[in-house]
Amino acid sequence: MSLLIKNSVTRLSGNKGTTTANWYAGIGTSGETGGDVVTIGILGNFSKVQALWLNIENLVNGASVTVRLYHSINNIEKKVHQQSFTRGIDPNGLWIISGAMAISGTLRCELKSDNSGDTAKSIAWEWVTE
Repeated sequence: MSLLIKNSVTRLSGNKGTTTANWYAGIGTSGETGGDVVTIGILGNFSKVQALWLNIENLVNGASVTVRLYHSINNIEKKVHQQSFTRGIDPNGLWIISGAMAISGTLRCELKSDNSGDTAKSIAWEWVTE
């Protein structure tokens, strides 16, 4: 019985770190205002993203923070999600992905702030894949 249980346990991996950028006036890979936070996955591989968390506590209180996700669709990167939060009203810890999200290749996260005080602030992030 324990062998059966062992074979059914999911293999999880992940990473965590911080990214510092000009979230107010920088330019992300997409060409939109903000900056790249993190890229999950490897070109040519399929995986399931189980979770993506961002910590916006270092940004200016009251800033409107927009998180964008990009994924390749038929080898052309497209924006697949966009959501805005208000620093100081919404939680500092943002749970951007919760549950299995299958990806082919990479999933890239960008962030922008509408406050000029967010020009060199760090965003902490963590992600988990299966």
